[in-house]
Amino acid sequence: MKQIVQESFFVLGIDTSGEYCGAGLVNNERVLGEISERAPQEHSSRLIPFIDKILKDNGIEIQDINGIAVSIGPGCFTGLRVGVATAKALAQTLNVPIVGVPTLDIIALNVIQRFSLIPFHNKPEDVKEFNICTVVDAKKQQIYTSQYRLKRKGQSLQLKKTRKDSAITVNELPVTFGSGQMKYGYTIFVGNAIRTYGEKIRERFERKAILAPEEMWYPRAENIALEGYRRLLKNKKGENLFRLKPVYIREPDIRKSRKIELTLF
Repeated sequence: MKQIVQESFFVLGIDTSGEYCGAGLVNNERVLGEISERAPQEHSSRLIPFIDKILKDNGIEIQDINGIAVSIGPGCFTGLRVGVATAKALAQTLNVPIVGVPTLDIIALNVIQRFSLIPFHNKPEDVKEFNICTVVDAKKQQIYTSQYRLKRKGQSLQLKKTRKDSAITVNELPVTFGSGQMKYGYTIFVGNAIRTYGEKIRERFERKAILAPEEMWYPRAENIALEGYRRLLKNKKGENLFRLKPVYIREPDIRKSRKIELTLF
């Protein structure tokens, strides 16, 4: 198993959890880039070419990869299976560590990275803490959601998860907030369920609801790679390859499973 050293350490990030298919690449904590396109139902045909291109764009061979990070959900059932299966096949072939990264955590990270884009009703300079609530369309009139506390200390922003991932209806969303959480004034909602349920969220939370713009709704493959690198710093061996599985939360629809065929490099 390759070990993290002071020199180059390349981590490949994979996201097939939703509407987009993406591959990202970092060298240590330096982001080298990502390729991401909207590709619903096309993850299996797009992912390997995206990986191939991001490597070629950076002059890197697949054998140079030192670790794999993959978005594990919740999200699109078939997409998650494609991403996790590809990541595990690569990790096993290359004999490198692998880590799974929760999809909703990566979406929440967008708020920190693009905080200046948040459309506050007025400038909240005096507010030191915010709630963040991820809202991803889970179909069947449900959303995947999780909650976080965002603290501002000087120029830095710190994120802490306060509620685990769950699948609920939008009408159930206010119940998941404890009374103490609402004292911070603002809750920033981020995720593609805003497209369908944005107005309902505004009705439930009134002026305390801030809806993030669309460019912040989706997980970014480069952030998956970056988070993967940070996790591998703490645990060089990564996760157990054979135990790593997608996190569905809700049971997949009962239907004939689509066969996933992978052609690696």
